[in-house]
Amino acid sequence: MNAPLVPVPADSLVAAYAATDFLVLALRPVTLRVDQVVAGLDDWLRAQRCESAVVISARSPFSQVLAEDEEDRRHEELRALVERAGLRSAPAVGRPREGTWQPERCICVLDLADDLATGWMRRFEQYAVVVAVLGQGCRLRWHPDLGRPATISSVQMDEDSRG
Repeated sequence: MNAPLVPVPADSLVAAYAATDFLVLALRPVTLRVDQVVAGLDDWLRAQRCESAVVISARSPFSQVLAEDEEDRRHEELRALVERAGLRSAPAVGRPREGTWQPERCICVLDLADDLATGWMRRFEQYAVVVAVLGQGCRLRWHPDLGRPATISSVQMDEDSRG
């Protein structure tokens, strides 16, 4: 059974990911930036005793803003799923460097398995997650059902994430 393709993201969304600071509010905070060198990232991951970290949101499905109470409900549902899965996590926030949109509450999940990340992107209709990997830096992992948009040039689609 083939999953339906998700809507192609607007050029502005692709640019927004690249212009966003993803602040992980851990005991020792770190700011992740897509396709940029993050000073101290490997040390931070080692300090967390993990190989990777994934910043994921449940808010604004496919960039459609919902009523605040629904946005909060979705965030709490994701938080509960992370907790039930027994995964370590920290609150996070996606904050635009230019201030063009409101910061978005996210969750940073340590050592999140690809299948769970894929399932949660589908469940919460998220275009992408931010992935930080020890020794590899930060990148976007696009929704697994997203066809390659012609507008994405500087941000590579994760070849393994296509369904």
